[in-house]
Amino acid sequence: MKPLICFLLILTGVLTSCSKDKNAHEIPIYFEGVQDTGWGEAVRDRKTWKATAFARHHQDESDYIGIDFYTFTDQGDIRESLAFNEIPLKVGKYPIKGKIGNTQDGLVGANYGIRESDGDVIGAVYSHDDISIGYVELTDVDTASKEVAGRFDKAIFIRYSPIESIYPETVVFKNGKFRMKIVE
Repeated sequence: MKPLICFLLILTGVLTSCSKDKNAHEIPIYFEGVQDTGWGEAVRDRKTWKATAFARHHQDESDYIGIDFYTFTDQGDIRESLAFNEIPLKVGKYPIKGKIGNTQDGLVGANYGIRESDGDVIGAVYSHDDISIGYVELTDVDTASKEVAGRFDKAIFIRYSPIESIYPETVVFKNGKFRMKIVE
């Protein structure tokens, strides 16, 4: 009986310490920036999150765009970057899954990152959790004024670099909406 109690106490300690490591450092809510190219907002890990946003044409000059969101320190240093890429430049709803860079798979790639220092040091890099498929929806595409608007339902990210980090293993964005310019 005594060995069983010792085993259960050790197991409880290990499980408790592992769950604490997952969320060792809560990511603060940073400044959303000046939003002169657009805005985005969502719920990040159960907190209201706002960011400066802009859209850009895909690097292969196809009819795809990427949308980017940035947050900043009060001094203007970049802290977070959230990106969705390979979005067809037309009104519609598109699944988020996979990596950024493949326009042939019909999926929207996504990633998330945290920066440190004056914005030039990588704190953590996250890839999209492909087990949980979300959607990006473009609800308004105006090519004359070069603006897009829309929403995304959820995007879950898993930290892949560095393996050991003070940042959480997962970051969850939900109920996102945005309006932004397409910049050249």
